[in-house]
Amino acid sequence: MLFCAEPSGDLHAAELVRELKDMAPVRVVAAGGRRLADAGAEVRWDSSDWGAIGIPQALRKLPIYLRAGRDLPRAVVETKPDLVVLVDAATFNTTLAALIKRRMPDLPILYYFPPRSWRMGPRVKNGKLLRVTDYIATPFPWNAAKLAAQGASVRWVGHPAVDRIRRPEDRGAEKEKLGIARDAVVVGLLPGSRALERNLLGKVFLEAAALLRQRFVRCEILWSQPPEHVARDLTLGIDGFRSWARPVANTADLLAASDVALSSFGTVTLEAALADCPIVGSYRLTPAMEVQARLLGAGSPLYAMPNIIVGREVIPELVQKDATPEKLSDAAYRLVTDEQARADVLEVYEKVRLELGPPGAAHRAAEMVVDVLEGRLRPHTRMMERTG
Repeated sequence: MLFCAEPSGDLHAAELVRELKDMAPVRVVAAGGRRLADAGAEVRWDSSDWGAIGIPQALRKLPIYLRAGRDLPRAVVETKPDLVVLVDAATFNTTLAALIKRRMPDLPILYYFPPRSWRMGPRVKNGKLLRVTDYIATPFPWNAAKLAAQGASVRWVGHPAVDRIRRPEDRGAEKEKLGIARDAVVVGLLPGSRALERNLLGKVFLEAAALLRQRFVRCEILWSQPPEHVARDLTLGIDGFRSWARPVANTADLLAASDVALSSFGTVTLEAALADCPIVGSYRLTPAMEVQARLLGAGSPLYAMPNIIVGREVIPELVQKDATPEKLSDAAYRLVTDEQARADVLEVYEKVRLELGPPGAAHRAAEMVVDVLEGRLRPHTRMMERTG
Protein backbone atom coordinates (compact mmCIF):
# COMPACT_ATOMS: atom_id res chain seq x y z
CA MET A 1 0.00 0.00 0.00
CA LEU A 2 1.27 3.47 -0.87
CA PHE A 3 0.22 6.85 0.53
CA CYS A 4 0.94 10.36 -0.73
CA ALA A 5 -0.97 13.58 -0.08
CA GLU A 6 0.03 16.25 -2.60
CA PRO A 7 0.82 16.67 -6.32
CA SER A 8 4.62 16.39 -5.96
CA GLY A 9 4.25 13.17 -3.98
CA ASP A 10 1.85 11.83 -6.61
CA LEU A 11 4.48 12.50 -9.28
CA HIS A 12 7.30 10.78 -7.36
CA ALA A 13 5.03 7.88 -6.41
CA ALA A 14 3.92 7.34 -10.01
CA GLU A 15 7.52 7.08 -11.20
CA LEU A 16 8.25 4.61 -8.40
CA VAL A 17 5.23 2.43 -9.22
CA ARG A 18 6.09 2.27 -12.93
CA GLU A 19 9.59 1.05 -12.12
CA LEU A 20 8.31 -1.36 -9.49
CA LYS A 21 5.79 -2.98 -11.83
CA ASP A 22 8.57 -3.57 -14.35
CA MET A 23 10.59 -5.41 -11.70
CA ALA A 24 8.10 -7.54 -9.83
CA PRO A 25 4.50 -8.83 -9.91
CA VAL A 26 3.16 -6.34 -7.38
CA ARG A 27 -0.27 -4.97 -6.60
CA VAL A 28 -0.28 -1.38 -5.33
CA VAL A 29 -3.27 0.00 -3.41
CA ALA A 30 -2.90 3.73 -2.89
CA ALA A 31 -4.02 7.14 -1.78
CA GLY A 32 -2.88 9.46 -4.55
CA GLY A 33 -3.84 11.29 -7.69
CA ARG A 34 -4.21 10.94 -11.44
CA ARG A 35 -0.54 10.24 -12.16
CA LEU A 36 -0.45 7.38 -9.68
CA ALA A 37 -3.58 5.87 -11.21
CA ASP A 38 -2.09 6.18 -14.71
CA ALA A 39 1.00 4.32 -13.45
CA GLY A 40 -1.10 1.29 -12.55
CA ALA A 41 -1.88 1.78 -8.87
CA GLU A 42 -5.37 1.11 -7.50
CA VAL A 43 -6.13 4.59 -6.18
CA ARG A 44 -8.85 4.09 -3.59
CA TRP A 45 -8.53 7.55 -2.05
CA ASP A 46 -8.06 10.72 -4.09
CA SER A 47 -5.54 12.73 -2.05
CA SER A 48 -4.94 15.45 -4.65
CA ASP A 49 -6.14 18.23 -2.34
CA TRP A 50 -4.99 16.86 1.01
CA GLY A 51 -1.84 18.99 1.13
CA ALA A 52 -1.77 22.06 3.37
CA ILE A 53 0.66 24.89 4.06
CA GLY A 54 0.77 26.04 7.68
CA ILE A 55 -1.53 25.43 10.63
CA PRO A 56 -4.42 27.70 9.52
CA GLN A 57 -4.90 25.83 6.22
CA ALA A 58 -4.40 22.47 7.95
CA LEU A 59 -7.17 23.33 10.41
CA ARG A 60 -9.55 24.02 7.54
CA LYS A 61 -8.78 20.54 6.21
CA LEU A 62 -9.05 18.88 9.61
CA PRO A 63 -12.19 16.86 8.67
CA ILE A 64 -10.25 15.34 5.76
CA TYR A 65 -7.36 14.39 8.04
CA LEU A 66 -9.65 12.94 10.71
CA ARG A 67 -11.35 10.71 8.12
CA ALA A 68 -8.00 9.66 6.67
CA GLY A 69 -6.64 8.92 10.15
CA ARG A 70 -9.63 6.65 10.72
CA ASP A 71 -10.04 5.04 7.30
CA LEU A 72 -6.46 4.49 6.10
CA PRO A 73 -5.12 2.53 9.12
CA ARG A 74 -8.33 0.46 9.10
CA ALA A 75 -7.83 -0.28 5.40
CA VAL A 76 -4.23 -1.32 6.06
CA VAL A 77 -5.39 -3.79 8.72
CA GLU A 78 -8.07 -5.18 6.38
CA THR A 79 -5.79 -5.40 3.32
CA LYS A 80 -2.76 -6.82 5.18
CA PRO A 81 -0.14 -5.54 2.70
CA ASP A 82 3.42 -6.86 2.61
CA LEU A 83 4.77 -3.30 2.79
CA VAL A 84 3.56 0.27 3.29
CA VAL A 85 5.34 2.99 1.29
CA LEU A 86 4.96 6.64 2.32
CA VAL A 87 5.91 9.42 -0.12
CA ASP A 88 6.68 12.99 1.02
CA ALA A 89 3.89 14.86 2.97
CA ALA A 90 5.88 14.93 6.21
CA THR A 91 3.29 15.73 8.88
CA PHE A 92 0.51 13.71 7.28
CA ASN A 93 2.59 10.60 6.61
CA THR A 94 4.53 10.48 9.89
CA THR A 95 1.21 10.71 11.75
CA LEU A 96 -0.25 7.99 9.53
CA ALA A 97 2.82 5.80 10.10
CA ALA A 98 2.39 6.09 13.87
CA LEU A 99 -1.28 5.08 13.60
CA ILE A 100 -0.40 2.08 11.43
CA LYS A 101 2.41 0.96 13.75
CA ARG A 102 0.04 1.14 16.70
CA ARG A 103 -2.24 -1.41 15.02
CA MET A 104 0.32 -3.50 13.13
CA PRO A 105 3.75 -3.04 14.77
CA ASP A 106 5.40 -5.73 12.64
CA LEU A 107 4.23 -4.35 9.27
CA PRO A 108 7.28 -2.84 7.51
CA ILE A 109 7.07 0.82 6.44
CA LEU A 110 9.38 2.44 3.88
CA TYR A 111 9.54 6.23 3.58
CA TYR A 112 10.46 7.67 0.17
CA PHE A 113 11.31 11.39 0.30
CA PRO A 114 11.45 11.56 4.11
CA PRO A 115 10.62 14.68 6.15
CA ARG A 116 13.12 17.57 6.11
CA SER A 117 15.50 15.55 3.92
CA TRP A 118 16.67 18.79 2.26
CA ARG A 119 17.92 20.33 5.51
CA MET A 120 21.67 20.28 6.05
CA GLY A 121 22.15 21.73 9.55
CA PRO A 122 23.38 19.66 12.51
CA ARG A 123 20.18 20.33 14.49
CA VAL A 124 18.05 18.05 12.31
CA LYS A 125 16.66 15.21 14.45
CA ASN A 126 14.94 12.10 13.15
CA GLY A 127 13.90 10.25 16.30
CA LYS A 128 10.19 10.10 15.50
CA LEU A 129 10.85 9.17 11.88
CA LEU A 130 13.00 6.21 12.93
CA ARG A 131 10.43 5.06 15.49
CA VAL A 132 7.56 4.86 13.01
CA THR A 133 9.38 3.56 9.91
CA ASP A 134 11.69 0.66 9.07
CA TYR A 135 13.42 1.77 5.85
CA ILE A 136 14.16 5.11 4.19
CA ALA A 137 14.94 6.03 0.57
CA THR A 138 16.18 9.62 0.41
CA PRO A 139 17.00 11.92 -2.52
CA PHE A 140 19.90 13.75 -0.85
CA PRO A 141 23.33 12.33 0.11
CA TRP A 142 23.75 14.47 3.24
CA ASN A 143 20.39 13.22 4.54
CA ALA A 144 21.41 9.60 3.96
CA ALA A 145 24.65 10.15 5.86
CA LYS A 146 22.89 11.68 8.87
CA LEU A 147 20.22 9.00 8.98
CA ALA A 148 22.80 6.21 8.70
CA ALA A 149 24.74 7.74 11.59
CA GLN A 150 21.53 7.55 13.65
CA GLY A 151 21.09 3.84 12.90
CA ALA A 152 18.69 4.03 9.98
CA SER A 153 18.36 1.44 7.22
CA VAL A 154 18.68 4.06 4.50
CA ARG A 155 19.76 4.41 0.88
CA TRP A 156 20.59 7.51 -1.09
CA VAL A 157 18.69 6.90 -4.34
CA GLY A 158 19.17 10.33 -5.92
CA HIS A 159 16.56 12.83 -7.06
CA PRO A 160 13.97 11.82 -9.70
CA ALA A 161 13.98 15.33 -11.17
CA VAL A 162 17.24 14.33 -12.88
CA ASP A 163 15.23 11.99 -15.11
CA ARG A 164 12.52 14.54 -15.89
CA ILE A 165 14.58 17.66 -16.56
CA ARG A 166 17.37 18.03 -19.10
CA ARG A 167 19.72 20.93 -19.81
CA PRO A 168 18.61 22.23 -23.24
CA GLU A 169 21.21 21.89 -25.96
CA ASP A 170 19.71 24.86 -27.80
CA ARG A 171 17.38 27.14 -25.86
CA GLY A 172 16.42 28.93 -29.07
CA ALA A 173 15.16 25.66 -30.51
CA GLU A 174 13.12 25.07 -27.34
CA LYS A 175 11.51 28.47 -27.81
CA GLU A 176 10.64 27.65 -31.40
CA LYS A 177 8.90 24.44 -30.28
CA LEU A 178 6.49 26.71 -28.40
CA GLY A 179 6.06 29.05 -31.36
CA ILE A 180 8.36 31.75 -29.93
CA ALA A 181 11.10 33.58 -31.84
CA ARG A 182 14.65 32.55 -30.97
CA ASP A 183 15.71 36.11 -30.12
CA ALA A 184 12.79 36.83 -27.78
CA VAL A 185 13.48 37.03 -24.03
CA VAL A 186 11.32 34.35 -22.41
CA VAL A 187 10.26 34.70 -18.77
CA GLY A 188 8.78 31.70 -16.97
CA LEU A 189 6.37 32.08 -14.06
CA LEU A 190 6.22 29.22 -11.55
CA PRO A 191 4.16 30.29 -8.53
CA GLY A 192 3.73 26.77 -7.10
CA SER A 193 1.42 23.78 -7.39
CA ARG A 194 -0.92 24.57 -4.50
CA ALA A 195 -3.87 26.96 -4.74
CA LEU A 196 -2.72 28.98 -1.71
CA GLU A 197 0.75 29.50 -3.19
CA ARG A 198 -0.63 30.54 -6.54
CA ASN A 199 -3.10 32.96 -4.95
CA LEU A 200 -0.32 34.54 -2.88
CA LEU A 201 2.34 34.70 -5.61
CA GLY A 202 0.56 34.48 -8.95
CA LYS A 203 -0.68 38.05 -9.33
CA VAL A 204 2.64 39.48 -8.10
CA PHE A 205 4.53 37.37 -10.65
CA LEU A 206 2.23 38.51 -13.44
CA GLU A 207 2.66 42.16 -12.47
CA ALA A 208 6.44 41.68 -12.45
CA ALA A 209 6.19 40.06 -15.87
CA ALA A 210 4.24 43.06 -17.15
CA LEU A 211 7.12 45.31 -16.08
CA LEU A 212 9.63 43.05 -17.84
CA ARG A 213 7.62 43.24 -21.04
CA GLN A 214 8.17 47.01 -20.94
CA ARG A 215 11.93 46.61 -20.47
CA PHE A 216 12.67 44.11 -23.26
CA VAL A 217 11.96 44.79 -26.93
CA ARG A 218 10.67 41.26 -27.46
CA CYS A 219 9.47 39.43 -24.36
CA GLU A 220 7.27 36.35 -24.04
CA ILE A 221 5.73 35.15 -20.76
CA LEU A 222 5.16 31.47 -19.99
CA TRP A 223 2.77 30.70 -17.14
CA SER A 224 2.97 27.36 -15.30
CA GLN A 225 -0.46 25.80 -15.70
CA PRO A 226 -1.92 24.60 -12.36
CA PRO A 227 -3.23 21.06 -11.80
CA GLU A 228 -6.97 20.70 -12.41
CA HIS A 229 -7.90 20.39 -8.73
CA VAL A 230 -5.87 23.54 -7.96
CA ALA A 231 -7.37 25.54 -10.83
CA ARG A 232 -10.82 24.98 -9.31
CA ASP A 233 -9.72 26.65 -6.06
CA LEU A 234 -7.95 29.66 -7.54
CA THR A 235 -9.31 33.11 -6.81
CA LEU A 236 -6.50 34.79 -8.75
CA GLY A 237 -7.90 37.05 -11.43
CA ILE A 238 -5.69 36.73 -14.53
CA ASP A 239 -8.20 37.83 -17.15
CA GLY A 240 -6.19 40.96 -17.89
CA PHE A 241 -3.09 38.88 -18.59
CA ARG A 242 -4.62 36.18 -20.79
CA SER A 243 -3.60 37.86 -24.02
CA TRP A 244 0.12 37.53 -23.28
CA ALA A 245 0.65 35.06 -20.41
CA ARG A 246 0.83 31.71 -22.21
CA PRO A 247 -0.02 28.64 -20.05
CA VAL A 248 2.38 25.68 -20.32
CA ALA A 249 1.43 22.36 -18.72
CA ASN A 250 4.89 20.76 -18.69
CA THR A 251 7.41 22.37 -16.32
CA ALA A 252 10.32 20.83 -18.22
CA ASP A 253 9.19 22.55 -21.45
CA LEU A 254 8.72 25.88 -19.67
CA LEU A 255 12.18 25.82 -18.06
CA ALA A 256 13.91 24.67 -21.25
CA ALA A 257 12.53 27.66 -23.17
CA SER A 258 12.92 30.32 -20.45
CA ASP A 259 15.88 32.69 -20.18
CA VAL A 260 14.87 33.47 -16.59
CA ALA A 261 12.02 32.46 -14.28
CA LEU A 262 10.18 33.73 -11.23
CA SER A 263 9.68 30.77 -8.94
CA SER A 264 8.31 29.70 -5.60
CA PHE A 265 10.64 27.67 -3.39
CA GLY A 266 10.76 23.88 -3.34
CA THR A 267 11.59 21.16 -5.86
CA VAL A 268 11.10 23.56 -8.77
CA THR A 269 14.33 25.35 -7.79
CA LEU A 270 16.20 22.07 -8.36
CA GLU A 271 14.41 21.58 -11.66
CA ALA A 272 15.52 25.06 -12.72
CA ALA A 273 19.11 24.15 -11.88
CA LEU A 274 18.91 21.01 -14.01
CA ALA A 275 17.51 23.09 -16.88
CA ASP A 276 20.18 25.82 -16.51
CA CYS A 277 17.40 28.39 -16.10
CA PRO A 278 18.38 31.22 -13.72
CA ILE A 279 15.55 32.00 -11.32
CA VAL A 280 14.43 34.57 -8.80
CA GLY A 281 13.08 32.65 -5.80
CA SER A 282 10.16 34.12 -3.92
CA TYR A 283 7.54 33.35 -1.30
CA ARG A 284 4.70 35.02 0.53
CA LEU A 285 2.83 33.98 3.66
CA THR A 286 -0.63 34.89 4.85
CA PRO A 287 -0.66 37.00 8.07
CA ALA A 288 -1.67 33.89 10.05
CA MET A 289 1.16 31.85 8.52
CA GLU A 290 3.63 34.64 9.31
CA VAL A 291 2.56 34.65 12.97
CA GLN A 292 2.95 30.86 13.06
CA ALA A 293 6.46 31.07 11.58
CA ARG A 294 7.51 33.67 14.15
CA LEU A 295 6.07 31.76 17.09
CA LEU A 296 7.64 28.46 16.02
CA GLY A 297 10.94 29.96 14.88
CA ALA A 298 10.43 28.40 11.46
CA GLY A 299 12.53 30.90 9.55
CA SER A 300 15.62 29.99 7.57
CA PRO A 301 18.61 31.98 6.28
CA LEU A 302 18.21 30.34 2.85
CA TYR A 303 15.19 28.89 1.06
CA ALA A 304 16.04 28.05 -2.57
CA MET A 305 17.57 24.57 -2.77
CA PRO A 306 20.61 25.57 -4.88
CA ASN A 307 21.43 28.24 -2.28
CA ILE A 308 21.04 25.72 0.55
CA ILE A 309 23.36 23.26 -1.19
CA VAL A 310 26.20 25.80 -1.65
CA GLY A 311 25.51 27.59 1.65
CA ARG A 312 25.09 31.13 0.28
CA GLU A 313 22.62 33.22 -1.66
CA VAL A 314 23.43 33.14 -5.35
CA ILE A 315 19.86 32.84 -6.57
CA PRO A 316 18.03 36.02 -5.45
CA GLU A 317 15.48 35.32 -2.69
CA LEU A 318 12.64 37.81 -2.22
CA VAL A 319 10.29 36.98 0.67
CA GLN A 320 7.20 38.67 2.13
CA LYS A 321 7.43 42.49 1.86
CA ASP A 322 10.44 42.22 -0.47
CA ALA A 323 8.42 40.15 -2.95
CA THR A 324 7.14 43.14 -4.91
CA PRO A 325 6.63 43.31 -8.68
CA GLU A 326 9.35 45.97 -8.94
CA LYS A 327 11.99 44.01 -7.02
CA LEU A 328 11.15 40.76 -8.80
CA SER A 329 11.37 42.53 -12.16
CA ASP A 330 14.72 44.13 -11.30
CA ALA A 331 16.24 40.83 -10.13
CA ALA A 332 15.05 38.96 -13.22
CA TYR A 333 16.25 41.73 -15.55
CA ARG A 334 19.72 41.54 -13.99
CA LEU A 335 19.93 37.77 -14.50
CA VAL A 336 19.24 38.27 -18.20
CA THR A 337 21.47 41.29 -18.83
CA ASP A 338 24.34 40.91 -16.33
CA GLU A 339 26.68 38.24 -17.71
CA GLN A 340 28.57 37.79 -14.44
CA ALA A 341 25.41 37.38 -12.34
CA ARG A 342 24.13 34.80 -14.80
CA ALA A 343 27.48 32.97 -14.85
CA ASP A 344 27.53 32.81 -11.04
CA VAL A 345 24.14 31.11 -11.01
CA LEU A 346 25.11 28.61 -13.72
CA GLU A 347 28.30 27.75 -11.82
CA VAL A 348 26.22 26.90 -8.74
CA TYR A 349 23.92 24.79 -10.88
CA GLU A 350 26.86 22.56 -11.81
CA LYS A 351 27.44 21.82 -8.11
CA VAL A 352 23.75 21.11 -7.61
CA ARG A 353 23.79 18.44 -10.34
CA LEU A 354 26.49 16.51 -8.48
CA GLU A 355 24.42 16.45 -5.30
CA LEU A 356 21.30 15.16 -7.05
CA GLY A 357 22.98 11.99 -8.29
CA PRO A 358 22.80 10.20 -11.64
CA PRO A 359 19.58 9.36 -13.52
CA GLY A 360 17.52 6.43 -12.26
CA ALA A 361 16.34 7.55 -8.81
CA ALA A 362 12.91 5.94 -9.09
CA HIS A 363 14.52 2.73 -10.39
CA ARG A 364 16.86 2.60 -7.38
CA ALA A 365 13.97 3.31 -5.00
CA ALA A 366 12.01 0.48 -6.61
CA GLU A 367 15.03 -1.83 -6.19
CA MET A 368 15.00 -0.98 -2.48
CA VAL A 369 11.31 -1.85 -2.27
CA VAL A 370 11.97 -5.22 -3.91
CA ASP A 371 14.90 -5.88 -1.56
CA VAL A 372 12.60 -5.22 1.41
CA LEU A 373 9.86 -7.48 0.02
CA GLU A 374 12.37 -10.27 -0.58
CA GLY A 375 13.94 -9.94 2.87
CA ARG A 376 17.38 -8.67 1.85
CA LEU A 377 17.37 -5.60 4.14
CA ARG A 378 17.23 -5.32 7.91
CA PRO A 379 14.89 -2.65 9.30
CA HIS A 380 16.40 0.13 11.36
CA THR A 381 13.72 -0.13 14.05
CA ARG A 382 14.87 -3.60 15.03
CA MET A 383 18.51 -2.54 14.89
CA MET A 384 17.72 0.30 17.28
CA GLU A 385 15.88 -2.02 19.68
CA ARG A 386 18.89 -4.36 19.87
CA THR A 387 21.28 -1.48 20.53
CA GLY A 388 18.99 0.19 23.08
